[in-house]
Parts: sequence; structure tokens; C-alpha cells
Amino acid sequence: MKVPELQVVGLDYTCADPELRARTHLTTKKVEEIYQQYLGNDDFIILSTCNRTELYYTSTVNIEAVLPEIFGGSLPEDAYHYQGAEALLHLLELAVGLRSMIIGETEILGQIKSAWQLRRNNEATPSTICNLFRTIVSQARHIRAKTKIGGYSASLYTLVIRELKRELKEFKDGPVLILGNGLIAQKMAQAFLNHHVATTILTRTQKADSTFRPQPMLPGVRTVLGYQHLNELLASHSVIVTATTAPHYLVKWENAELLRGKVLIDLSFPRNIDPQLRLACDHFWDLDHFGAIAAVNTGCKNEAVALAKTLCIEALGRMQQKSTILIEDQNKQVLVG
Repeated sequence: MKVPELQVVGLDYTCADPELRARTHLTTKKVEEIYQQYLGNDDFIILSTCNRTELYYTSTVNIEAVLPEIFGGSLPEDAYHYQGAEALLHLLELAVGLRSMIIGETEILGQIKSAWQLRRNNEATPSTICNLFRTIVSQARHIRAKTKIGGYSASLYTLVIRELKRELKEFKDGPVLILGNGLIAQKMAQAFLNHHVATTILTRTQKADSTFRPQPMLPGVRTVLGYQHLNELLASHSVIVTATTAPHYLVKWENAELLRGKVLIDLSFPRNIDPQLRLACDHFWDLDHFGAIAAVNTGCKNEAVALAKTLCIEALGRMQQKSTILIEDQNKQVLVG
């Protein structure tokens, strides 16, 4: 009896531009629909984030049927394909943070865990691949703790503040406008608050009752309801940050005159700011911009990265040895039977 071999096909920031990544990005709802469609074939897991879309599967999966559901057609030419030990090492290094745009960042481990849990919630019977993902998450946590690789990686929010300080001598005079009310928006607002920067959050109206008055999400941060106030706020703020899940542009070329000489920061995926506005503002920064900065800063964590890679290879060796022992035990049971 042979344990099915792990394989992965996918696209990430190293081989796909933001537009292609946006086209292949899958919402949680879409992933669940795919799982439900192939409920009788449980041994595959989809991982889709702002920087990658990947399909992990075993040799038992009808890959030709599943791929079009994920990539909207044939697999792009620049996609990667790993199998066996190479696929396992890719997943383990990804979970540790070695294959992230910002080396050592913590979000990817949680995203892998969420992908595994979503698969588990949508499987008919316990699957081999879910057990494998659970093992990978456990190994990655151990390696991250031993190397402290996350401690050497500046968060996205810290990078934003640093870049503003570097480019704008008086950026504390602000004020800053943040579009969105999700986790990224709140963390970004907290970062500005920690640096005593006047900050306003604009969020969509959630209730039609005109008497409804929201409480500030964070003490000291102003909250405005309703995008009918957008133009007014764009005109009165010098730094504009978008951090929503809206699938379209919120800040558009038609707003160009309001944005002359200002800083635009697009932390959304897909994009919320029309890229043409680079021509109208002094600074236009997006996720790829901050990823490039983080890449330059990796020198200080080389030792931790090297150790993490070594530990990943050692962990892979232990997993393969355990798999070999399992196969031998299963074969003995068959012979005895």
C-alpha cells in the first residue's frame, strides 16, 4: 500500500503580476463551492491569498477537472508545479514564512491553517491531505519558535509608517484617511494612533436609520459613515489609505484633482485605487511596493533564515522516514492477513 504523493500547482508574487493574481484570487465562498462540487474527491486543498493561489492535491485527484475551476481555464504558463518531497518542502517553507514577500511574516501560517480547516469542514470523510496539513502547521510553529524568524520581520503597518517618515518630514501633521473597517484597516489605524497621527476611518453605512451614530472603532480615531462623504474627505486629508475587500476601484481617476500632491497607499486586494492616479499624486504605494522594501531589509535575518531552511529539511526527512515506516507496517499487516 502506497501513501498518495503530494503535488502542488500555483501562482505567486514571484511569477505573477498583481493583475494576474487578482484574476485568479478565490473568495472563501468560491472555494467552498468548489469543495461542494467535488465532495466525493476530498484529497485536495486550495490556498488563495493576495500573494498566491495554489492547489495542493494527491495523485488520486482528477487534476484536469479541478484546475479550470480554480484558474478560470488552463493553467498559466508561468505557474509552478512541485511533487513529492519538493511539494512538501514548498508547503513547509511557505508555512514557516520563507516563501513570503515579507520573509518571516506571520499571516501565511494562519492562512494555511484556515485553508486546511475550510477543507476539513467541507469533506465527506477524513482525508489524507488534511492530516498532512495539520502536521505541516505543527512543524512550522516549532521552527518559527526555534528560529524566532518572525521577530526579524517588520509588519506591513510598520513599513507604512517608516516609509511615510522617510518621504514626508512632517507626516504627523496628517491627517490620514483610511477607507475600510476590517482587520487591516483597524491595525493600520492603531499604528497611526500609536504615532499620534490624526486619523479618520470612512466605512460604508450599515444601517438605513439616519439616527444611527457609530462608536469610534478606536479611541482617538474619527469614524465617518457613508461613502457619500468620500470626495469631501479626500480633499481634506493628505494621506489616503485603502484597506477594503471591495472588488473594484473606490478612489478613481475622476478624483485626480482632489489628490494632487497627496500620498495614496493601496493595501487592498484586489486594488481599490486606480493605478492611473500615480500620475496625479506625489506618492503611490501598494502591497508590491512594501514587499520590495521588505526584500531589501532581509539582510539582518539571514542567520535565522538559514537555520529555518535547515530545520525544514530536517523536518521533511523525519516526515519521510515516518511515512516509510508506516508503509512497511501496512505491508506486514497485509502479509500476516
